[in-house]
Parts: sequence; C-alpha cells; structure tokens
Amino acid sequence: MGKIVRILAACLLSAGLLSCTKDGNFDAPATPSSGKTGPDAASRSVVKPHGRVMLLYSAGFHNLSAPQKTNIAELEQGFLPRKLRNDNVLLVFARNTTNGYDKPVSPVLIRLSRSADGKACRDTVKTWPEETLASDPGTFHDVLAYVKDQYPAEQYGVVFSSHGTGWLPQGYYSNASSYIFEDWSASRRPYRSAGMDVTGTGAKQVITEMDIEKMAAAIPMHLDYFLFDACLMGCVEVAYAFRDKVSVMGFSPTEVLSEGFDYTKMAELLLGGEAADPTAVCRTYLEKYLTKTGSYKSASTAVVDLRHMDEVAAACANLFSQYRQKIASVRRSSETVESDGQRVTKYTPQNYYTGDHRWFYDLRDILVTAGIPNEDLAELDRALAKTVLYEGHTPNFLVTTPFLFHSCSGMSMFLPSDNTDKDLASYYRTLSWNKATGLIP
Repeated sequence: MGKIVRILAACLLSAGLLSCTKDGNFDAPATPSSGKTGPDAASRSVVKPHGRVMLLYSAGFHNLSAPQKTNIAELEQGFLPRKLRNDNVLLVFARNTTNGYDKPVSPVLIRLSRSADGKACRDTVKTWPEETLASDPGTFHDVLAYVKDQYPAEQYGVVFSSHGTGWLPQGYYSNASSYIFEDWSASRRPYRSAGMDVTGTGAKQVITEMDIEKMAAAIPMHLDYFLFDACLMGCVEVAYAFRDKVSVMGFSPTEVLSEGFDYTKMAELLLGGEAADPTAVCRTYLEKYLTKTGSYKSASTAVVDLRHMDEVAAACANLFSQYRQKIASVRRSSETVESDGQRVTKYTPQNYYTGDHRWFYDLRDILVTAGIPNEDLAELDRALAKTVLYEGHTPNFLVTTPFLFHSCSGMSMFLPSDNTDKDLASYYRTLSWNKATGLIP
C-alpha cells in the first residue's frame, strides 16, 4: 500500500529536524529593476531572485517516518546550494513521527544549504500548528503557496515522499472486500490515495490520505517537474489528473521499497546543473536497485511529459470505443518462467501489483492482449513516444509475489474486465481520465 517497509541499516542523525532556527531574510520579493516610464519601460521586468526551487514534501506521519528522516539526512550528504539571493533553493516540508501516532508534531518547512566553509545548514523558515495534517490538499496548497510567495523563482519542482495507492480511494487497497462506498461522492467524505497521516491509536486510529484530483487542483503555480517517491503512482489516471499543473512527472507503476530514491544525488541533478534533470533522478533510482540482490533488486520507474497526455487520452478514447468488446473480454493469464536466476510468474497483460491487488496493469499491454492490431495502435504509440521520456525496471519484482517485467509502456491502467466491484467502477467513472476516454461508459 505505500512504500514497502524494509529494515534499514542507516540510523537517524542525532540532530533533530526542529533544532534549526531561521536566519535573516534572504528572500524578500524582488522589485522592478526600474521605475521609469516611456519607451524603456516595456523591456524591463521583475527579476526573479532565484533560478530554481526544489521542494521535498515529506508526508511521513506513519510507519515510513524513519526512512523518510534518513532521506532528508541523505540530501545533506550531497550537493546543497549556497544561501545566496540569486542561487537555487532547496526546501523540505516535513511532518514525521517522534513518539507514536498519539503525539502530535508541528510540520516544518526547512531550507537546506551549504555554508562557505562547507557545512550543511538547516534553517527552519516556517512552522505549522501541530494539528496540521501533511496529507491534506489544504495543507499541500498552503505550503506551495508559501513557497511561491517567499521564494520567487523561474522554475519550481516537487518531490513527494510518502505512501501511495495510485488512483484508488482511501483504504480500498488494504480493505477492498469489506470497503464501504456510502457517501463517496459527498464532500464530507472525500476518498484519498496519496500520502498518509495516522492519528490516534487502536480503535480511535484515523488514516488520512489525499485524493489525486484534489491534490492536483491544490497546486497554486506551474511545476516543471513532480516526482512521486511513493508506491503505485505511475498510472495513467494520476498522470492525466496533473496534466494542467505539471510539465514532467516521474513515478513508479509498482510498489517502492522504503529506501526510495537516491537522495544523495538528487539535489545535484535538480539544482546543481544548468537545468533540472528529473529523468536522471529516476535513472539513478533504477541504477541503485539494479546493484542489489534478492528481493531488494525490485524497482520500476518512468518519466512522462504531461503536456502530451491529452494526445494519449484522445488515442485511447478512439481505441476504447472501437474495441470495447475486445477489451471487455481480456482475462489475466499466467505462467511460471525463469528470469535473472529466479522462478517468477509472467502475467499477461503485464501487471504492476503484488498479491491479489489487481488494479494496475500496463496500459498498452492491455490493448495488445485484447488483440488490437499494431496498425490501429499506431496513434497511441505516437502519443506514447512523445509522452514517455524514460522507462526502466529491474528484471523482476520479487516482493510478496515475484513477477516478471516483460511488456512495460511506462504507465499502468485499470482493467475493468478484471473487476467485479460495481461500486469501484462507479467511483472510477468520476476520474478525469475516465471522463476523457470513456474506459468505463
């Protein structure tokens, strides 16, 4: 259901996240370079004090709190920008546990930088009330709006680290058989599928997650990239929901091990060069897991250009309409094969889930399995060629139920013919992707 928890050898640094204090004001809004009027005025504009801003949004008030704290510490081990007015900016919004879920913690926004003598610095620039939930679209909006206001920049990017269950409603992944859909359309009971905040313990425990449509709508400025370090977010339903707010998105169609991205290299790839390189972040993520053995050698990743998602939707809408009966007849098949020295299952169409959580199949392989001719897939293939900038995976995914990667187009999609839950189908109809493509009429 979110990042898969693994025992980490790394321990937390003794310095606490809340131990930093804010320095002087380095980020006052810029003013126009000239107050002149007349011929010269049209050529003058407000100069942005920063080139790029990277925000790590660490929604970690759950069982991944320890590795997420480690990720923040790993950021400090790599490249950090100087805290100069015209330099790039690295920010971390974090809400992590301290002594259990019944102990509220105030979320903080910190700025990471490197001092002139090479030391890593943490400066707390804002603190939120302790009852604030990180996995709430209101909080997500407030944090990004604050960043936009206080750190005017040419480009912004977000790395979101937490649990994730793709497009699924809150709690459905782990409780599908007894899930209650009553009032699912009511605003008082929104369903959510990204991030996680755990409140209380025992029978009083409440889990809050964030709806992908509301999450996308909460973004107050254009983002050049958005990287999900969370499970199962690499689905076409998520990509389509963010298409108007984000240029490039990186994510994983499968689950993600708890270590997540390679955070020691992340800031250099996003802030250290002449331009942010989110594809390189995802490539180094895959390279990290290709060096591992056993179940730890398990990863998938993709980078998509969301500016072409409408073309993908248009191509899919045509195919869904033309081949509705063929798609409805698709049934999952499986066989046991040898791969990378392991006995694994090859599922057709290509799956990205483990266990019996059968809501994530490869977008293109669903259509191939339906028997759609290559010539009729040409429009979709052209759209995917422009959209999917990078796709990579280990030979197998060996966690829980080992399976083979054999036909990966870069994004997963729901397979209606593998679903018997009418309520889930009704919920799916509300997604912007389904409204655009008519996958479920």
